[in-house]
Amino acid sequence: MTQPGILELLSFGPGGWGNILLAGATMTILIALSGYATGAVIGVLGAWAKVRGGPVTRLVADVYTTVLRGIPDLLVIYLLYFGGSAAISAVGHFFGAEGFIGFPGFLAGMLAVGITSGAQHTEVLRGAFRAVHPGEIEAAIACGMPRWLRFRRIVAPLTLRHALRPRQCLAGGAEGERAGLDHRCRRTVAPGSGRRRVHRVAFRFLPDCRRHLSVDLDGLECSPAPGRASFQPRREEKLMDWTFLHETFVSLVSAVPLTLLLAANSIAFGAVLAVGIAVARFSAVAPLRWLAQAYVFVFRGTPLLVQIFIIYYGLSQFPAIRHSLLWPILKEPYWCAVLALGLNTAAYASEIVRGGLLSVPYGQVEAARACGMSRFMIFRRITLPLGVRQALPGYGNEMISMVKATSLASIITLMEVTGVAARIISESYRAIEVFVVAGAIYLTINFLLTRLVQLVEFRLSPHLRQPVAVLPAIIEGEAH
Repeated sequence: MTQPGILELLSFGPGGWGNILLAGATMTILIALSGYATGAVIGVLGAWAKVRGGPVTRLVADVYTTVLRGIPDLLVIYLLYFGGSAAISAVGHFFGAEGFIGFPGFLAGMLAVGITSGAQHTEVLRGAFRAVHPGEIEAAIACGMPRWLRFRRIVAPLTLRHALRPRQCLAGGAEGERAGLDHRCRRTVAPGSGRRRVHRVAFRFLPDCRRHLSVDLDGLECSPAPGRASFQPRREEKLMDWTFLHETFVSLVSAVPLTLLLAANSIAFGAVLAVGIAVARFSAVAPLRWLAQAYVFVFRGTPLLVQIFIIYYGLSQFPAIRHSLLWPILKEPYWCAVLALGLNTAAYASEIVRGGLLSVPYGQVEAARACGMSRFMIFRRITLPLGVRQALPGYGNEMISMVKATSLASIITLMEVTGVAARIISESYRAIEVFVVAGAIYLTINFLLTRLVQLVEFRLSPHLRQPVAVLPAIIEGEAH
């Protein structure tokens, strides 16, 4: 029996995947458009609250952008889907409804995309509004324009023009859910993955379905595993079990080093590659410039989740790779995740670095040439330091996105924070508490990373530091 070709698989006839792929593409477009529209509305309201609102509205907007930019999109989707289902079920039980009431998946995806993109839109629109020159508004006031006319003819067009400039798009995010891809070719199984074993906690929920199971499982004992407490149902009188939260926090904190290691190696690898790609974009060699443009186009135009699947599952399908010197690295889930995250962030970071290099004033480069500096010395002492200083705020956002994108590594059996959270949920069926603790850990990491980037930016920007008041002291000393 011959295997069907790629054209037969993509066809819309019997046995083809065309209808399924078309339905999936339609759903993706609908979620993207509705989520983007929701995020745009939230972004406008958030930017208005930060610029023109009172202390309370500014505080609410600051908390919203800080929290939503600090936790992974995958956790936001999980919280909305599982938390929304629990909330709707609780309301239904209060009014006498029975059974579990699920939160619509489409609505959860749309709201997750909307509120996460709304946090980004808030900062973009706020920065664009700040870029509007005050003299233009004062000129409109001098001409007697009312407030609404000034907003419609001056503020809104200029703000949109600044906001629509090419800006850095964040990488990562939850482009999908877990896929049941269990077949792997000579993969190294991550510790604690628990494959090919009966999940005892889940088996306890199947006493009435034993007749549907294999006869080999009839004698299975449902006693708890050694070293693990027996499964306890959640108490109805408590909204949060603080003992369980503490145990969950301890378990998730043990996975933080792997998350940080993934993020650090991916960022380091992506930064080196991004500088090379940015330099290639300025190259006079046309094929090198086209290759860099194609790389950025491909990795920015495809979801990170798909890139992880292609590297982890797809490369192993080629015998040449399995027998090459790269196979000891590519068979490891950790290095596959680092490679996928690094390649993805390099595409985004290269545009940030290129924008920073383009922002270097040309007069300083001309002055360096007049002093007799070589091209390499100009790049090392003038262009690169100034470009890094200009690109650092955008690259700080990219580093935060990489920390959040490490949550997708749990899909390929890596037990980082999100992977451990998923394992705890599969054992305890307490999704809300676990994801709240995981989100708090991600938020803490990104908060510290944000402050570190701000410190580096402060040290690299002398114009942001207040000058030391030395001259008044000297004058005062001479007077005495």
